[in-house]
Amino acid sequence: MNDIKGSFIAIKDTVTADMICSSKHQNEHDPARLAEHLFENLDNGVPEKIAPASILIVGDSFGRGMVGDVPVRALLAAGIKCVIGVNFERGFYRTGINGGLALVEADLLAGQLSNGDSIAVNLAEGTITYAGGETTFAPYPKSVRQIIETGGLVPAVKTQLGKT
Repeated sequence: MNDIKGSFIAIKDTVTADMICSSKHQNEHDPARLAEHLFENLDNGVPEKIAPASILIVGDSFGRGMVGDVPVRALLAAGIKCVIGVNFERGFYRTGINGGLALVEADLLAGQLSNGDSIAVNLAEGTITYAGGETTFAPYPKSVRQIIETGGLVPAVKTQLGKT
């Protein structure tokens, strides 16, 4: 799974971890219920636009104030496979990768795209392809791609140890 394909949804700059999914849902273990709370604190209709296999394009410092894994679990539960942003809060980035969420730091010209347009992200090659062209980012190392492909750090380690 080097390619992640889907339609994208753009979200405004400076989305904190609590705006992604409030930490008050930290004890929620049912993924479907957790997905219901994704972006519920945003007033721009984003929750209604999220579709399985969607790719998010976000602004600066996405996931700021990250404590715990609730926002990452909510994104994955809602079918989000990849988030493309200028940069990510480091705690969010680490937790996202460990959870199996592809996080790509790239300057994508969102002005050339409309919500719902199809894009493809190739983690091995470091490319994002869309109707208007292509942009690049630092390719993922094989070890990190394996974490994403197996659904997170724990499943990746189990696979490496032959305990799947």
